Amino acid sequence: MGAKTKERILLQARRLFSKNGFYATKVEDISRAAKVNKATIYYYFDDKRSLYEEVIYRELSVVAPKVVQLASADTSLESFVNSLIDVYFDFLFSDVSTFKLLLREICDGGVYLKRALLRLKEEYAFFKMGGVARRLEEMGVRKRCGLEGLDFWIGVMGLVTIHFLSEPFVEVIYGRKVDKSYLNEKKEIVKEIVGKILRCGG
Repeated sequence: MGAKTKERILLQARRLFSKNGFYATKVEDISRAAKVNKATIYYYFDDKRSLYEEVIYRELSVVAPKVVQLASADTSLESFVNSLIDVYFDFLFSDVSTFKLLLREICDGGVYLKRALLRLKEEYAFFKMGGVARRLEEMGVRKRCGLEGLDFWIGVMGLVTIHFLSEPFVEVIYGRKVDKSYLNEKKEIVKEIVGKILRCGG
């Protein structure tokens, strides 16, 4: 047993949790997919809940340092927001399993997502001190468009995620394939919308 075995367990757990959700995924399914016995899984993780929480945490830990790095850069409000949009589009669209995993977790109440976020909050002073919302306030978003940093940021995230949630409607009703080309097009439109909001106020 070693790091490679643990990594294989996490990868297969992620795949199955994103496909079937927490409750429908059994430890037996994960052990079979990872080609290890259940005892090996319990060697690394106390139970299915701790394994699931680690999977959620690892998803967030991919994007968290990128956000922190962007927030520390000396740049304009527009550039900061556009870079955040790039990061979140890439985070959610680079692997559809990420979006499915997080969406299922939110629909189930978000308990493990909240725990993972608390871990990140303890690791990064940036999030403990208000995260993106506070940085937006410091950069003058309220003066530019009349919105608090938190409200503005939630609105931006909504503009990003709606393109994932609307996929069935876009493909069936409007006959558009939601692929990389489509999403890149929509990413630029989100930037344009957000830019107009900022320009209207300042």
